[in-house]
Amino acid sequence: MTKRQRFRNWKITRPFWGATLALLSGLLICYVPLNLLEVAAVPGTMVFVGFFLGGMVLIGSILSFIMPHLSTLLGILIMFSAILSIMGAMGGFIIGTILGIIGGSLCIAWKPYPKAKKDKKDKNKEDTPKKLAAGQNMVIHK
Repeated sequence: MTKRQRFRNWKITRPFWGATLALLSGLLICYVPLNLLEVAAVPGTMVFVGFFLGGMVLIGSILSFIMPHLSTLLGILIMFSAILSIMGAMGGFIIGTILGIIGGSLCIAWKPYPKAKKDKKDKNKEDTPKKLAAGQNMVIHK
């Protein structure tokens, strides 16, 4: 199996595009407060709120890669943090908010790739010859 095939197999088991867009959104949201770091010590600034909300988006996107079974909850967290980031970080020039909303909604909409399962009918067909050979389905008349 090549690296490309392994990556493709890994990618379909996670909300890849939603988490990637949310990661980019978190970086954009954190970029604005980073440039305003020198005024962060001034009382009344919302710079720390921008760092907190951008960090929440980043953590949510990284956790979506690591724990895909929680993608619905993490998608809600990503969308909520991205929308609230308008207060503290101008939403990463609004582009960060839009990417966060799209990435969060993709995480919410993601469903795991279905695994191939055997039908019960096929399983019973496989077990039938074994049961007949063992004499378990024999009817005894008295």
